[in-house]
Amino acid sequence: MNKTLEYYEKNFESLIERYENANLDFIHKIILENTQKNDFLLELGFGSGRELDFLFRNGYKNLYGIDGSKKFVEFVTDRFNSKNFKYSILPNIDIDKQFDFLYSIAVIMHLPICKYEELIKNISDRLKNNGKVFFSFSLDKREEKEREFYKVNENLLDEIFKNYNIYKQDEIVTIDSLNRGIKWKNIIYKKI
Repeated sequence: MNKTLEYYEKNFESLIERYENANLDFIHKIILENTQKNDFLLELGFGSGRELDFLFRNGYKNLYGIDGSKKFVEFVTDRFNSKNFKYSILPNIDIDKQFDFLYSIAVIMHLPICKYEELIKNISDRLKNNGKVFFSFSLDKREEKEREFYKVNENLLDEIFKNYNIYKQDEIVTIDSLNRGIKWKNIIYKKI
């Protein structure tokens, strides 16, 4: 297990509290504007299940997710009394289903660029035609001893997505909701 996954396993309880208290209204708005309640949604790296809970409370029923922390998977499986949430470490996506919308909040910056191709191929394989992908990630490389952070290479992401007929539709930069002085890039892609 890499040190990032060890960090999430070790700090599971305190992270749940921190994640649940973050104000991500802007993320929720982006998701709502790009989905319908009957869509099939897959979250890549769901953590505490904060976005899943928001969507469930707003009438979404076809919710699925993967996470690389066994503790988060157990927590979210119990939270929603559902088997739609699986243990899987990116770039693997161990759910064999087609989705209208795949999203990942604050996860891709933990993935080295050498894994982008495999991740995007796996996303494409699970994304319906006209389906959308939403990534939210910190803009700058963050230095932290307990977790691995990589600067996201947006140009490479865009090029690889294009190879799978998935194109950038929109992007916006936002400030950190936990007041850490971090800027976040939020990008919507669509499969044509």
